[in-house]
Amino acid sequence: MKKKDLIIFVPGAKYVYSKYDFLERAIRKFYELTNILNPIRFNYALLWQERLRKTDNEVIWLHWNGGVNLISKFFAVRRLKRIINHYHSTHNIKLVGLSLGGEIVLEAAQKLPSKIQKIVLLCSTNEHIHQTIKVPIYNLYSPDDLFEKFSAFVLSPFHGGVRIYGEKVKNIILAKLRHEDFCKDSLIRSGKYKGLKVSEVVKLFL
Repeated sequence: MKKKDLIIFVPGAKYVYSKYDFLERAIRKFYELTNILNPIRFNYALLWQERLRKTDNEVIWLHWNGGVNLISKFFAVRRLKRIINHYHSTHNIKLVGLSLGGEIVLEAAQKLPSKIQKIVLLCSTNEHIHQTIKVPIYNLYSPDDLFEKFSAFVLSPFHGGVRIYGEKVKNIILAKLRHEDFCKDSLIRSGKYKGLKVSEVVKLFL
């Protein structure tokens, strides 16, 4: 019996708000500096789950707490590995990671490369730009996404970045998109994929 594709979407960290005024101001200033004009206030993983669904595949998303600390990421990676181990014998596993979700995907894939068919990264905050994972990786990013650039630098100032390199890596530019445009699956306004939504481009590589 032919295996169905299982796409696992891994969302990024939650946009952070604070009950303390000085932290709230600092967060808003960070958004302003990185061109985040409209912080996402809804669960965009549900949107992506629907947009990636086709008649011949299944789509789920990784439930994790969205924290930016190492403990949160550790448990997210562990949970993702458990899901992969559970499904790989009955499904073709394909991973889609957005923002910090991309780094979670890469860490899980380093441990289980033989159980994963493809990886698509969206505005991923890559902590290691050199990848040796023997899985095709499609890294979609925008030069206009200041949030991704700054976040990658903060998370890994010496080894991180928006582009990644490796034998199985293909970097794909989606111009003039901000970080929230990836989250909202916005329409691409220029370049090779003009007129398509981000999810439609992702499907081309899945």
